[in-house]
Amino acid sequence: MNNRCISILYQLITHKEFTTAKELAAEFNVSERTIRYDLDELDYFLESNSLPLLERKSNAGIRYKLNAVNSEKVKSITSNLNYAYYNISKEERINIILKELFNSNDYITIDELALKVSSSRGTVVNDLKYAKTWLKQRNIILNSSKYKGICIEGNEINIRKAIVEINKNSLKKLNRNVTLDYEDFKVISSLFSKEDISLINTCISEAENNLGIVFSDNSYVNLTIHLGFALKRIRQGNYINSSEVGHFKELVNTKEYKIAEKILTNIEKKLDMKIKDEEIGYVALYLVSSSIAPLEGNDDINDNWVNIQLIVGELINSIQEDMGISLIDDEKLYYGLINHLRPAIYRIKNHMILENPLIEEIKKDYKDIFLIIERNINILERYINKKVNSHEIGYIALHFAASIKRKRKNNIYKPNVLLVCNSGIGTSQILSEAISSRFNVNIIDIISARQLMRSLKSKDIDLVISTVPIENIDIKCITVNPILTKENVSEIQQSIYETNYSRSKDIENILEDLKESPSASRDSYENNLTRTSHVKPMKIYKGGYEPMLKEVLTEDSIEVNVEADNWEEAVRKGGALLLKSDVIEERYIEEMINNVKVNGSYIVIAPGIAMPHARPECGAKGIGFSLITLKNPVPFGNPVNDPVKLMISLCAVDHNTHLKALSELMGILMDEEKVSKIINSNDKHTVLELINS
Repeated sequence: MNNRCISILYQLITHKEFTTAKELAAEFNVSERTIRYDLDELDYFLESNSLPLLERKSNAGIRYKLNAVNSEKVKSITSNLNYAYYNISKEERINIILKELFNSNDYITIDELALKVSSSRGTVVNDLKYAKTWLKQRNIILNSSKYKGICIEGNEINIRKAIVEINKNSLKKLNRNVTLDYEDFKVISSLFSKEDISLINTCISEAENNLGIVFSDNSYVNLTIHLGFALKRIRQGNYINSSEVGHFKELVNTKEYKIAEKILTNIEKKLDMKIKDEEIGYVALYLVSSSIAPLEGNDDINDNWVNIQLIVGELINSIQEDMGISLIDDEKLYYGLINHLRPAIYRIKNHMILENPLIEEIKKDYKDIFLIIERNINILERYINKKVNSHEIGYIALHFAASIKRKRKNNIYKPNVLLVCNSGIGTSQILSEAISSRFNVNIIDIISARQLMRSLKSKDIDLVISTVPIENIDIKCITVNPILTKENVSEIQQSIYETNYSRSKDIENILEDLKESPSASRDSYENNLTRTSHVKPMKIYKGGYEPMLKEVLTEDSIEVNVEADNWEEAVRKGGALLLKSDVIEERYIEEMINNVKVNGSYIVIAPGIAMPHARPECGAKGIGFSLITLKNPVPFGNPVNDPVKLMISLCAVDHNTHLKALSELMGILMDEEKVSKIINSNDKHTVLELINS
């Protein structure tokens, strides 16, 4: 019996409901015929060990339900399998050899490896040729010495990435809460002691509480794994060198760096061991490329937050023009892309690939959308100076596909649904898209299981849909696969029908109460109706309500035909208008100039249009915009969009409250005719009328 058979067995035990051979084939990337052979092999194994056989049902599939005693028996038998009775495939053998090489801090002989996999010396020598190629592709050398054996050499960051990759099957099972098979269990237990896991989890929880953040379940588990591998390598004397840090320096002012610093400082104290600063950068890089959910009320300012908002605005404008459909007013698309692109940018910059499990389906089902995004992705590539891979383009395509579907839906009542998903961006986006495309529901939020109780207290929820079992809550909860089954779809449909019926009865009851009680308070009635019909008040952020553009860009903050000899003088003159409006301190102007010098001319967001800005803590006092047109165009050093004729300077106090105004502005800037009239106007009153029209 091979490793795939054991994995299938554990998936059936965990899932409990019927699964088809087709679904299993897609999951394990093999044919349905191969799955049927595996299922026969499983039945033989189960019968040989006096265990119940798989339950097979026509038109439903296969399932395996066990009582507690038999479940423990399966775990015990599979955990005690050894290679004398275990049919190891070539792929598994190479995987084991690589794990042994990574786990050793010294040379290891071919005979020792042969013993590990219960194979001949010749077989291992042949396997090492494939292992060497695999390592070379990841810039790691397989070094051999005639009298010592073989060992790996290379950049420490590359080695750690490879260690995580070679253990990815184990990590996937950990994320799904599936019991590990024999080999995975052995490797994981050898890497992480119970004491280390307990220590790491304690330090992560302390960091969450102290810094006001919550990791997604998937990120929480993967961070534990990354820290476990890091501790193992550090104890062996394998540190990240300062020459390897690369983009780490730009992370120093991010919240992720603070989190990494807090976690590693706690570990350092509790283990009484010295951890280098470069290790903080390594963990911070992982965090910034992952899913971290801020607690409500915690408003963190990121180093590149405005840049990303501008890129998103330009991306939406360009793509909607290419599609011939207006998407600029879709807040879900705007916020969704902002939240997605920040970690994506760090992933792309550092050659980290977040595999998109549906990339081929996206290319097929959303071919036109994918190709349009591919044509326009240079907007992002110019900013990061890197090529964007197809996996990331696929994720962006899902955001636009969901936006187009929202556009087409009518405005009938939608039940409020809370999604609970223990994975990060990929799986949760796939599930959200699947539910949004099939059902007319309002997905309130996507959270981890650990955030559930807090969300239920603060949000009005009709239905919880979860990829993990949830118990002891008062609201209807459906447990589903990340890829919805027919049974999942049927159960969700029934629950939505029941919810809609219940809501309609609630409204009828409120109206009936009004008839019977003439003295009923109007406020009470409105509160009840708001609760029942999901009419929400204006969204208020920490920094206050979101003002409209006409409230923050006034005639006093506009000048036309301004003379400037260079870009720096132009920025100063735009900043002077913000200073005059009393929304900034004088140092904010210097920071706008410094921002261009450090980060380049990305602020030239479109042909002839620049939008300088600085971080809020650099002297921002309020939300404000200023607009100047230049008498003579000025180059900023942007190879595509220079020279600049129109400059809008931005000042914000957080990364939320200016978004409505910014969104309105981006809508104006995509109107080429209006922009041309603004640039050519000799009267600022006319400019203001054009903006407000």
